[in-house]
Amino acid sequence: MFFGGGFHRSDPMWITDPSTLYAIIIGGLLLLLFLWTNTSRAFKFVRTSPAAPTQWVAVIILKYLIYPPIVRRKSRAWLLLQLIYWPGNIVSMFIQTHSLTDIRIRSGYMAIINLFPLLMSDRLNFLADTLGLSIQAFTTIHSTLGIMSTLQGVLHISVAIHQAGWHLKRNLQIYGLLAFSGIALAVITHLLRRFAIEILSKVHKIAAVLVGITVLCHLIQSRNFPQLGVLISGVVLSLLFILRWVLLLIRNIKYGKVASRAVIVRMKHANAIRVVIPINRPFQVQPGMSVYIWMPGVSLRSALQTYSFPISWWNNDTNGNATSITLLVRKERGFAERLMSHPRSEFLTWLDGPYGRLDGLVGYSRVLFIGTGIGISPLLSYIRLAVENNINNRTHCDIFIVWEVDHKSNLDWIYDWMDELLRKDNGAYKLRFALHIPSARHAQDTHEMWNSKHGRIFRLYSAVNAKDAIPNDFFKDKRKGLIAENGGQVHGV
Repeated sequence: MFFGGGFHRSDPMWITDPSTLYAIIIGGLLLLLFLWTNTSRAFKFVRTSPAAPTQWVAVIILKYLIYPPIVRRKSRAWLLLQLIYWPGNIVSMFIQTHSLTDIRIRSGYMAIINLFPLLMSDRLNFLADTLGLSIQAFTTIHSTLGIMSTLQGVLHISVAIHQAGWHLKRNLQIYGLLAFSGIALAVITHLLRRFAIEILSKVHKIAAVLVGITVLCHLIQSRNFPQLGVLISGVVLSLLFILRWVLLLIRNIKYGKVASRAVIVRMKHANAIRVVIPINRPFQVQPGMSVYIWMPGVSLRSALQTYSFPISWWNNDTNGNATSITLLVRKERGFAERLMSHPRSEFLTWLDGPYGRLDGLVGYSRVLFIGTGIGISPLLSYIRLAVENNINNRTHCDIFIVWEVDHKSNLDWIYDWMDELLRKDNGAYKLRFALHIPSARHAQDTHEMWNSKHGRIFRLYSAVNAKDAIPNDFFKDKRKGLIAENGGQVHGV
């Protein structure tokens, strides 16, 4: 990464400088994650058989460390990392500093070290998969690094202006101010992205490019230019960029076939569509996987960016690999609205992915899925694979699905898929549904059997709440359990 926090490479003390040690630790952790994840995939060190001796240990680690408790959004692993990361940065910032100049130099280098992982790729899913992390975990890390880098940048600029004053003609200060402005803009757009995700995501990426360029210019103007750190960082960024584009081309090009022809299936009165995409190079779908699609033919705006959707359904070949995938898209402002109103039903489509760290269901004896509206979409792959595991692996996992819909017509989104799963489950009767339809409120807020010969489907006329969503006997059951909710958030119980 970036070496130097006040020392030159010719100085024998440079290796013991706290910022250098911090950079080595961060770089070493990233390298270890990369090597472990990709060698495990290449040589299949990770087994998914329920009989594997590591399966029990993995379930325990996931339940008590990785997955957040049901009443909280953050896991114990997140809390542990925060307790290590923040004090570690504070100590590294001020230890062995004897003057404001030392603090200025140290804070600048620490800000750049924390900034580097944020600039490794414009696709967080790609980095998360490359490092073997879930996208939720990597997004949290991304946010924490951004906040820390911003605070260290504020300290660096404040001390620099206090020492030397402000001079608009000095390129060093101009580039530093532009870099900090880019970081601040990236943080603001990240915090506000839920209000206008398409526009703010683009602004966020533009800000990241601005930061990368201006930080490099700022370093070149500095007398303590960390040549080794910039060289290593440049090589890493280049290799990741090449790797991502090679994988993208491999995914979409095969034997003269370039990209796919996606078919749009419009459902009457359902306020949603299905996007069916043939796969040039089949792959095995895992729970929670998502893809990015590029459809330049929909509109000018869609030609300038990609859009992410979870894989809802798929068709397999004889080897168990998906030959086509189906995305469930609800009518909303932006790309989905333009796609639904477009007169054409086929579009040339480039596929980026699939992305998603394997969150296996093997080893669990009871699974509860809770979704509202289109939030059922990322859960469908979990539900299907849980049913198929019961059949193929002869496991005995109880599967309970709680889904709240805005209108009864929303059931048409997945009706045929759920019907197929019920047929597969026929005889075992491990699959049960609770369908909440508040808009069709009954005279009495009660539940009733609905369209089921074996008591597997219940219809309720109230909104989902904790009492209704979780069966009374779910927590009393001592077998290993799992709860997955909207967006694919998973909890161990």
